[in-house]
Amino acid sequence: MKPLLCLAELLCHAGLHVTYVNTHHNHQRLANRQALSTHFPTLHFESISDGLPEDDPCTPSSQLLIALKTSIRPHFRELLKTISLKAESNDALVPPPSCIVTDGLVTFAFDVAEELGLPILSYNIPCPRYLWTCLCLPKLIENGQLPFQDDDMNVKITGVLGMEGLLHRQDLPGFCRVKQADHPSLQFAINETQTLKRASALILDTIYELDAPCIPTWPSRFPRFTPLDRSTLSSTPK
Repeated sequence: MKPLLCLAELLCHAGLHVTYVNTHHNHQRLANRQALSTHFPTLHFESISDGLPEDDPCTPSSQLLIALKTSIRPHFRELLKTISLKAESNDALVPPPSCIVTDGLVTFAFDVAEELGLPILSYNIPCPRYLWTCLCLPKLIENGQLPFQDDDMNVKITGVLGMEGLLHRQDLPGFCRVKQADHPSLQFAINETQTLKRASALILDTIYELDAPCIPTWPSRFPRFTPLDRSTLSSTPK
């Protein structure tokens, strides 16, 4: 939550109105909401149901993300419509939504943005090297580098543009170690990262010294993207 909250503070500092949306569960974990709202008058907080049973442990997993895509989408859509209706009143504190900035993993927001005709910016917290590798997974499957044909984790991976000679099997995410190309975990990762192509623009959370080899490759697929060095977010104006 913190990186997106830091981004929200930066946008508010620039004079923009930001509504920070969380699930009810995560909303309760933000103990400093009142202090933030006081310090940033254009920062507003809303929460919505995740649509899951109250006793659900919400343990991070691909299964949870799949469930959230289905259960939370209508609640998010309804919230945006409610904010728009409130904005029509003269005493509204929040203007109607003009765009959505979403966590890159929250892909249901792309569907809602397209339904409502809003541009969507995808803020991706995983490092660009990781995301770029995930975007190249279909190519790795196509050229036979995935799934692995044996258990040698030191074999070089050569199908990731810009990362040639830098990656080995052991560097790939755990879901790449499955034995079938159609394994649900691998296919879920592929489908989710391919959704990023629908974004109006990308915001990447980078450490440039580490991500420099792959940064030049991004414009080939995403003409509009903004790499943010983590030092920028850590120095949010107070």
